[in-house]
Amino acid sequence: MSSKKRKVSLSVESQEEKILPVCYFPSGLNPSDTNDKDSSFVIDVQAKKVKKSTSLKVVANKGEVSFLAESEVLSADADTTSGSACGYAVAVYDKDTGKVHLAPLAGNRVLRLEPRIQGLAYDPTSNGATETPNELQAAKLANKKLVDEFGSTRRRRQLTAREEGIVRAEKLSGRGAVEQMLVDVASRAAGQGMTKDEVLQRSAETRKVPPHNPEATTPFEAYPLRLLLPSLANGSNSENYLLETKRLVHAAEDEKAAQALRDRRAVHPYVLSRLSLLRGGYLGDSDNGDGDGSDNKLNPVIARRAGYLALLSALLTIESRRFLKVLPVTVVESKAADATAGDVEGEEGSDKANAAPTTTTFGGMDGLARQLKIRPALLEDLLGLFYERSAAPAAPDAAAALAELEEDEEETEVNENNNNNNNSNISSKGRGGGSSKSKSLAIGSAVSYERPDVKKNLLTLYILVCALLAEDGALAVEQFERLKQALKLLPNLLVVYFTEIGATAKGRSVKLEPDSPLAQLLGGVTKVNSYTVGLLNNPLLPDKTLRESFPAIKIAKKAGGR
Repeated sequence: MSSKKRKVSLSVESQEEKILPVCYFPSGLNPSDTNDKDSSFVIDVQAKKVKKSTSLKVVANKGEVSFLAESEVLSADADTTSGSACGYAVAVYDKDTGKVHLAPLAGNRVLRLEPRIQGLAYDPTSNGATETPNELQAAKLANKKLVDEFGSTRRRRQLTAREEGIVRAEKLSGRGAVEQMLVDVASRAAGQGMTKDEVLQRSAETRKVPPHNPEATTPFEAYPLRLLLPSLANGSNSENYLLETKRLVHAAEDEKAAQALRDRRAVHPYVLSRLSLLRGGYLGDSDNGDGDGSDNKLNPVIARRAGYLALLSALLTIESRRFLKVLPVTVVESKAADATAGDVEGEEGSDKANAAPTTTTFGGMDGLARQLKIRPALLEDLLGLFYERSAAPAAPDAAAALAELEEDEEETEVNENNNNNNNSNISSKGRGGGSSKSKSLAIGSAVSYERPDVKKNLLTLYILVCALLAEDGALAVEQFERLKQALKLLPNLLVVYFTEIGATAKGRSVKLEPDSPLAQLLGGVTKVNSYTVGLLNNPLLPDKTLRESFPAIKIAKKAGGR
């Protein structure tokens, strides 16, 4: 390659000459995806000038989904002293002429193409505000800028907390689920002549919630445990084996067993605080002498609660772990070194010499399960539900390390034979007779798992379902507060999540005793404004189904004359 530097000339186009809109898809859409069944992609750019102001609208259509972006109003006379000093431009390099052309962007920013579908309402529903969405957004940004520049630390913290408490639709659902639901609503309604009720019903079927029975009228029929886990759904594992329900029931009856689980951190603290729900779980006294009641049947109600609590413990364990890694399987073979000459002549020395090697396995799925204190079969279910897998490449020196290990083993074997012929003592790593020798071998490569945001939301809904069903469908204030702290969620956001699974939350103002567990949990407060939550437990509406309990889907009315 020539080391001579190539000269490149630079030209900047004027604003009047050309303005290019540049957009991106926050939903992750790839317009050039050739595997998409609907590869058609049409973009329409509309510019409107009013006096000295200019607005730009970009509409992209792909199949049944539209993507919309609008620029802020541009004004030639606008005061830009308080605006951003940054600007955007598109650079185009011409290899033939060796020139780079810089062209400004429309609106001096990159436009965000949001997914839209005809027939659904996207505008705010507040009746008190008369401002347009653009005016509201501009006012919020201006207020935030004032607070950031001149507000006190306390005021900035309050504004940040209020913004974090706002629940937005894009944070509660993923691109695939939302796009699929919108496509179903629009295409089936238009193509099959469906009524509004039919459109709502089909939309509800595509909700991104845990597996459920929409026609159920009781909490346990709505979210049966067998539907929540693939291993239970296909019958490959029993509930007691997969979730170890009898272990929790035994801990509820035996304080020592509960303390052992607490010391080993084998069960999440929230679940340990609810072991009282499982007392009186056995239908008879234990007769196997172990005191764990393993050969007695469980009360069906207690067994059901134990199943949801056991699954809840596993879900809360992985909730704080966005990334998980399965290490390569390492097989370690250990055996006692040959005894001294005097020992070999005796029976004890002969036993040591003929002892079979001990094989221990580390890493792999079993290793991660031991680390998380979850059964491997249950861990595989949870990884499949809430994580995406990516195999890490093998280490480049793995083959060399394996070859070196084999050479060391061959050399060790030769030395051992020579030492035996000379009736000398054998030592391992400089130790005397009776010590042990080991060799290890790594099999496969590490596998990494990452939980995307949409799976994070689904995991949260799973946790709330299990917490509700463990309480027979009714959650008290104390449990609401404990869940809020375990999930690190604001109360209003937690209420929205409960609403997504069809539950109903009611505000409560509760006075607390200073020495009560809830008061101590909340830092000694004596009054708390919280919520109680119920799922299909309204005695006045015994026939209400889960489908009817889901949040209503609003469909925008067609504008007249259009």
